[in-house]
Amino acid sequence: MSKAAMRNVANECSSSFLEGARGVVRYLVLAALLLSGCGLQVTSGAHLRNPHGALAESTSVAGRWVQTRSDGVYAGSDLVFRGPVDAPVSLRQILAGAGYRWLGRPFSLELGAELGVGQPVYVHHQEAGFGGATGFYVGAASALLLRLYGRQDSEIGYAPAGVLVDIVLLARGGAWAAPQTQVPEVAEAGVQLGFRLTAVSDIVVTTNKNWSPP
Repeated sequence: MSKAAMRNVANECSSSFLEGARGVVRYLVLAALLLSGCGLQVTSGAHLRNPHGALAESTSVAGRWVQTRSDGVYAGSDLVFRGPVDAPVSLRQILAGAGYRWLGRPFSLELGAELGVGQPVYVHHQEAGFGGATGFYVGAASALLLRLYGRQDSEIGYAPAGVLVDIVLLARGGAWAAPQTQVPEVAEAGVQLGFRLTAVSDIVVTTNKNWSPP
């Protein structure tokens, strides 16, 4: 193979490598844009409801979006399961919520409202009508977070990517109703403890008093 042909092959390989690298960078930037402030939250505890004063174990798997550099709104959704200690694991509730988040160090606080569909975590055996029906939920929720790891959302500097880890104490309460049945409204409250993993990136931060470029 001549030197000219070898140079052409080398140039083609270099061009292919650079194009592939640009594609990877584009995907990484897109992921940072989409995932910054997104978190996975898992909590476990108990739900208490009236009437009957029944207490049932519950576990929630939730997604959250939060502002990462300042106080601001948050939004999210929860899947609430019953079990596994006192009953087989079963999906009981699908909730969507939004509210306001006060960012602190090391504690942060979230207060919001929730709407949902499903059933109370515990359904009394006399409530066969509710047991086979989909109910509607209106309530409020609060979360106290204790930071275990990560300072990218509270320190001056540039963080292309990072992960925040918080312990979460979650409390919620509200009322369930099933209009298609004769079952009266059911009040329910729950307390759960768990953790939240949040992805953050300053690629999406354009102006912020706490942020300065490198």
